[in-house]
Amino acid sequence: YNVYRSTTSGSYGAALATGILTSEYVDGTAVNGITYYYVVTAVDTSSSESGYSNEIAATPTAITGDFDIVLGATAIVPDTSPNGVPVYPWFPDGHIAYLPDLTPGDYQMYWPGSSSYRTIGTSVTAMNDPGPAVIAPGSSGEPDNGGAWLMSIFRQSGQDMLGFYHLEDHEFPPNQNPDNIAWKSIGVCTSSDNGASWTKGGQILTSSTPKPSTPTWGGNGDHCVVYDDANARWVCYYSEHWLQMAVSYDPNGAPGTWFKYYNGNFTEPGLGGQNSPIPGLQSVPGANPSVHYNTYLKKWVMVWHSWDATQGSIWLSTSADMVNWDTPES
Repeated sequence: YNVYRSTTSGSYGAALATGILTSEYVDGTAVNGITYYYVVTAVDTSSSESGYSNEIAATPTAITGDFDIVLGATAIVPDTSPNGVPVYPWFPDGHIAYLPDLTPGDYQMYWPGSSSYRTIGTSVTAMNDPGPAVIAPGSSGEPDNGGAWLMSIFRQSGQDMLGFYHLEDHEFPPNQNPDNIAWKSIGVCTSSDNGASWTKGGQILTSSTPKPSTPTWGGNGDHCVVYDDANARWVCYYSEHWLQMAVSYDPNGAPGTWFKYYNGNFTEPGLGGQNSPIPGLQSVPGANPSVHYNTYLKKWVMVWHSWDATQGSIWLSTSADMVNWDTPES
């Protein structure tokens, strides 16, 4: 299906969205208070397009007041494949990326761990076996010698994809590290084969504190990255005990283009710069934030885990501008 939108009844220009494969579509770009007129066309396998459907009108409004988040019952992903689905032998340990595959109706999921895997299927509970890891730990002496957790994935064009991964350094010479304590950082990577393999592009965020020689948990990591369309920039939410953030205006999020939030502005370099906790979230330090834009609330939503289980393990906050966040709720 193709969807057309106009602010004038009966007059439509270019399609708002094309190639819709379901009977539902959410217009995430509509502005509150403006009346829009929508029609739909159907397109067959020979690319012939039907006439317009009956027109409908809608006026989005802002959501005000409180809202509830309700968690459904938990369930184990069924073991439907010969070797088991990834939740068993490839237990995910971080932010899971889920996005459309190039094959219509299929989706990709990335399962982050010390080695990270990709699955393809028609839904989260209908995934194929992942096969070999798509990104793996680096060699001794490299900052990801302890693992490469592929956390956030974006399709740039066709087979070309952009990823952001969590690096762990488990080497603290001359001391041994039998407990695999990690000094963390964040890097960028690219794929030119639809995510089947990835090329590492270097670190983008590192701590202002040098890695000590004694095994110590620290560094910048446990992140997710989202794209801020309103400001044409990448935003990385990550942890250094507290939740932190950084931005890059480079379309490829390359090393050297990132700046950390520090004392009210994005001024500190991503590599070795200082950082300040995200405004509004200082009361609940934690990690592994998952951030998305909720088209119903017209707000960004963040979910993360705290370090202190006595506070409540899972927390939620919302933001209108991606910088200032509401009081966290457990």
